[in-house]
Amino acid sequence: MKNIFILFTLLISMNSMQAQEISGDWYGNLNVQGTELPLVFHLQKNDSTYSSTMDSPKQGGFDIKVDTTRYDNSTLTMTIAALGVKYEGNYDQNAEK
Repeated sequence: MKNIFILFTLLISMNSMQAQEISGDWYGNLNVQGTELPLVFHLQKNDSTYSSTMDSPKQGGFDIKVDTTRYDNSTLTMTIAALGVKYEGNYDQNAEK
């Protein structure tokens, strides 16, 4: 992957969400210069903290370590420093699925 990603917005849909539990696999597409790049984030809850990895199947990248995974006040933040990637999204439990 190129190091051109500074900040990106990714529309994510979750297989199933119960209350505000965000653990599980999240699937979405990143639009890079008109090309759809599928991404998968695997989120795990470890006691009171979260950890995650990312897959980029189209590029053959799997189990890419996500350096920071935080979920505070309905906001999910993930960063991958080596790629210059940062994702921030808000969970709206009232949004339609």
